[in-house]
Amino acid sequence: STEEAAVSAQVLIVDDEALIRQSLQTMLAREGFAVSAAPSLRAAQEHLRDNTPDVILLDLVLEDGEGLDLLRGLRDRARETKVVVISAHGSIESAVAAMKLGAYDFIRKPFELEEILTAVRK
Repeated sequence: STEEAAVSAQVLIVDDEALIRQSLQTMLAREGFAVSAAPSLRAAQEHLRDNTPDVILLDLVLEDGEGLDLLRGLRDRARETKVVVISAHGSIESAVAAMKLGAYDFIRKPFELEEILTAVRK
């Protein structure tokens, strides 16, 4: 049905910084995306048990683990999910590791909200 076609893309934000989660959530919701957020690796894993978002904005360094671990788990289950890695620890090694694990894009912190929006729209 046309209604289903109009359903917006689902985005999961995985970041342990509340301010970043809130600003991304606000911006993406305003743009019409269905947004969820997880403050930790465990919360993200729990969310992904029941949901398959279209896009995940994933911070690589989380309080309870590495974003790369989440990416590894996703590669086996949710191939259609696009992962955009966001990291302040913008080392080339972690970017390369993320891309090898199937990340769709890599954005360094501090980022412009517009950069994120462009990546999610893609």
